[in-house]
Amino acid sequence: MLYVPSILVVKYINRMNRISLFVCFLLVSFYGFSQNLTLSPYSRYGIGDVFSYSNVRSAGMGGVGIATSTVFSPNRYNPASYSDFFLTTTRTKNTLRRTSLDVSGFANVNALSTDKGKGTQSTAGFRDLTFVFPSNKKLAIAMGFAPYSAVGYTVQDTFRTQINDTTRVLSIIQYQGRGGLNQAFIGGATSFLGHRIRLGANAYYAFGNVQNEWSSYLFYSGAVPTTTTRTSFMNGVGALVGVQYQDTLRKDSVKGSILLRVGLITDYNVSMNASRVTLYGGAIKDTLGAEVKTAINVPTKYGVGFELSKPLKWYIAGDVLYQNWKNFTYFNDKIVYGSDLQAGLGGEYTPNMLGDKYFQRISYRGGAYFHKTYLSYGDKSLTDQGISLGVGIPMSRSKQAYSEYIGRFNLSVELGQRGSLASQPLSELYSRFRFGVTISERWFVRRVVD
Repeated sequence: MLYVPSILVVKYINRMNRISLFVCFLLVSFYGFSQNLTLSPYSRYGIGDVFSYSNVRSAGMGGVGIATSTVFSPNRYNPASYSDFFLTTTRTKNTLRRTSLDVSGFANVNALSTDKGKGTQSTAGFRDLTFVFPSNKKLAIAMGFAPYSAVGYTVQDTFRTQINDTTRVLSIIQYQGRGGLNQAFIGGATSFLGHRIRLGANAYYAFGNVQNEWSSYLFYSGAVPTTTTRTSFMNGVGALVGVQYQDTLRKDSVKGSILLRVGLITDYNVSMNASRVTLYGGAIKDTLGAEVKTAINVPTKYGVGFELSKPLKWYIAGDVLYQNWKNFTYFNDKIVYGSDLQAGLGGEYTPNMLGDKYFQRISYRGGAYFHKTYLSYGDKSLTDQGISLGVGIPMSRSKQAYSEYIGRFNLSVELGQRGSLASQPLSELYSRFRFGVTISERWFVRRVVD
């Protein structure tokens, strides 16, 4: 016998190249015309809404991801999962080195309610990109680009101002915010003890700017509108470290094995250099004549999760995360922050991954989540809770679970509420749609020729 090294059949390479280039071009072009990543007035505090590391698959499962992993989608939530792109099959003992590209976009619809009225707004755009590939040793490497936080809001207050004893005129104060932080990351993962223990880490660089603006309009002869704009520039580094442990609860080659996996992550604090410039009415002059510089430290986040699974059939997973923001300061803003607690539970079911019928190979997902945020009003914490649904649609007619080419189109939607008029000034009902494509292929396959 002669062993012939090859990368992939040409038709698979061409298919991946065509789809990858098309998807990247589509999403990056869409990003150029996109609006803000968030439209929540609650994003005006600090660095804005901080994003989770969930991909489209985990977003459809209640946002869980600390203990999950699949060759169908890179899981940035826990870098230890990258090591699954070195999968050793039980039957042949061959190591399947997979290279995977995951790109996604989003579309949000928010219905806002206050004691003065209601309104609806929407936005859409590019979300993130992750590329994972195996090295020539037992190390999987990942890199990509994603948002870290976002600010996006417009709030207007209308009232009457008393000018003199006989005259009251219309006044408007408008608050606007835009911007946020992005992150570029690179990471790696490996495994030990027969692939039972997985260890991985991401190092990332966060950078960007946030602009907060408030304008005052007095509808009176001779009155001049005034505008104050504060632009904050930030950049810094952080690290996400994760570990996963997997064990077999039931080993059965006929009925299928049952696996238990647990995971831990620590997202070490991001230490950022920050500067702020304040513009008054379009003039660059500050009262102090200089920009304000400071250091901003995003607190460390801790997370633990589990996953119970019958691989390629069903998965049940849950996560809990904690982050203490009580010592967080953002320039000289007089905001008191609290602790942040998140919990999620979700699952995925595929009728028959090896079935002859196409619809049997579609994965169906669902979950629920609860988030007690670090913001509060009075003695009431701002909460965010909801449910999620999702599907994973095969892009190939091949029914081989570990075939050379795997492509899936993923969709998810989160339906939830943030805030309540009973205890906060604003209530948000939202629909968050995520959509993306994952392309995974086997590289460096040794073929046998008789």
